[in-house]
Amino acid sequence: MLYSYKYDNSNNVRAVCSIVGPTDFTDPYYTSHPYYNLAALYLLGNITNQPEAVTAVSPAQHITAQSPATILFYGGQDPLVPVSQANRLKAALDQSGIYNEYYLYEDGGHGNWNPQVMADFQAKLINFFRQRF
Repeated sequence: MLYSYKYDNSNNVRAVCSIVGPTDFTDPYYTSHPYYNLAALYLLGNITNQPEAVTAVSPAQHITAQSPATILFYGGQDPLVPVSQANRLKAALDQSGIYNEYYLYEDGGHGNWNPQVMADFQAKLINFFRQRF
């Protein structure tokens, strides 16, 4: 996601898929989570002194009118990536007028979905990419 939204200045990426992916590390869910702070400290250093580093690695913070169409799949019971991540990305895509599809599997976790949900997910993903390639 980050490459396509932030670094693909030639618009070579034609479509993006987020499968329970974190999209915005400025989300209070993350900034107040102890594991997040440990990971951020390890990867970025003291984020309190450099909030721009957190924004820089947050795909949802780099949506523009040239961003590619995006499909999002999230689980409502995901213990790692909260639904707020999907909502933040969708809001940024909508605000920039980017075509997107958002699917929330209310009882799903972090991609460990039942066979019926997996079949639905696969059909939607294949259809999305077939429309773009």
